[in-house]
Amino acid sequence: MKRARTSTTIAKKVEAVELLQSGEPLNSVTAIYHVDRSTVHKWKNNYQTLRMNLKNNSGKKKLRHSDYSKTCEALSLWFYCMREKGELPFCASGTIVLSIFSHVGMPISGPLLRGKALEFHKQFQDGPINFTASTGWLDKWKKRHGMRRLTVSGESLSSNEEMLPEFLESLQNIIEEDDLILDQIYNADETGLNYRRLPNKTLVEKNRRSAPGFKVNKERVSVLACANATGLHKLPLFVIGKAQNPRAFKNVDKSSFPVKYGHQASSWMSKVLFRDWFFSDFVPQVRDYLRRQGLPEKALLILDNAPVHPHASELVSGGIKVLYLPPNCTATIQPMDQNILETMKRKYKSMFVQFLLQNLDNEQDLMESIKKTNILQAILWLSEAWDNVQSGTIARSWKGIFTETYTPDDQEEIQQIENDQTDEISELYELMNLLPVTEPLTQDDVQQWCTDKSMEISNGEIIQMVEDMYADNEILNLQEEAIRDENLRLGMKKKDCMFLKMLSNLHTSKENANPGFPCS
Repeated sequence: MKRARTSTTIAKKVEAVELLQSGEPLNSVTAIYHVDRSTVHKWKNNYQTLRMNLKNNSGKKKLRHSDYSKTCEALSLWFYCMREKGELPFCASGTIVLSIFSHVGMPISGPLLRGKALEFHKQFQDGPINFTASTGWLDKWKKRHGMRRLTVSGESLSSNEEMLPEFLESLQNIIEEDDLILDQIYNADETGLNYRRLPNKTLVEKNRRSAPGFKVNKERVSVLACANATGLHKLPLFVIGKAQNPRAFKNVDKSSFPVKYGHQASSWMSKVLFRDWFFSDFVPQVRDYLRRQGLPEKALLILDNAPVHPHASELVSGGIKVLYLPPNCTATIQPMDQNILETMKRKYKSMFVQFLLQNLDNEQDLMESIKKTNILQAILWLSEAWDNVQSGTIARSWKGIFTETYTPDDQEEIQQIENDQTDEISELYELMNLLPVTEPLTQDDVQQWCTDKSMEISNGEIIQMVEDMYADNEILNLQEEAIRDENLRLGMKKKDCMFLKMLSNLHTSKENANPGFPCS
């Protein structure tokens, strides 16, 4: 008899996959949702796409795929990179000002988004060639990705504050249910670093950028920093470069590095790299720390909603799990964004400038000194800079999350940290103006250079990120398929063993019932 066709909402599909991931047997899931095994496997393979569309399409039963999937993904990544990393200010109506592209600033509006979509489609060619990025297409894109209406006016708005109470309540519930203390609560975040870059007003930077073949993205790495809420446990940095074995690594044992090194064609984080870091580095090191502190092996890692972070259900290991911050709130409450990463970068750049000035004193060419600053040297300076970020700086950066319970242990120590930071900025400002400059640098110039907020994200980098994400999804699907095949093989082997055991028991029972009777 032909099975009756069953329609299942996107929400139910996601629920089914997460039930399967929690350990529920496949047969139970198929019985609950009245579908066959192959349907559940299909949902599992499409899990990431289903989850991405759940927020705005939870009542729909079919997931309609765009003919321009890569173009859509690239546009949403570009939008995310501009918004989530704090490179662009918000406006109350939803406008974002692209100050990195224009001194006057121009708002992200419909025509701008449509123009970016056409640029990406020209590169991907992922649909009919008559693509026009029409207003109707843009409306569907905004709805699919949960974008607010974009207009051209309004006052400055730092974040989506209405979602904070719900997040803080969820966090408090987890802390109470798992009986967690600050030592067991962590935050991790990525930042980009152009490790050879100087402020644009320096003469050498102007000359470098005008040189033939100069590419900024070749000199950029991504850095993942992670620490707990007390600042007493800082994990080694995870640095991501473009090459697997840069020339600077020749004859160097990477296992001796003070950081974890990974590579990606775009030098950005990816889901595969993040999962590897979570299970191979974060989980073991956190467990080791908790054992040494005599604490239960339970911890919570707080992350932002970057597209390169896997779903929370994929990042679970025993009592260690993940909680995501609400969208658009990272600049307000994410601890790493509250001066921790900035402090690390400032310390790194101070070492970089001192190195250049020392070489100038020795009458060495400044351009040659910059070339000597390779990725290996950058890694060593980054590690030292991270080591020098004080635990008090980290602990103080959690006050946006633990507002009510935040009470500095030592006001004198906090004041000293603030004074040290002010002194660092002033000292770096003085050092920078010792370099050859086209015009005097201001403290704002130095501050902007320290945070890399003026760093542009090119179309090429966005395109590479999309290609990386699609490659990641293929790798994850292959990994899941291999695990599924292995489980199936083990299941068949177990069934074979049970069958042989049953035959053996049957043989034994016949012998006991009929002694001397030959069993064929």
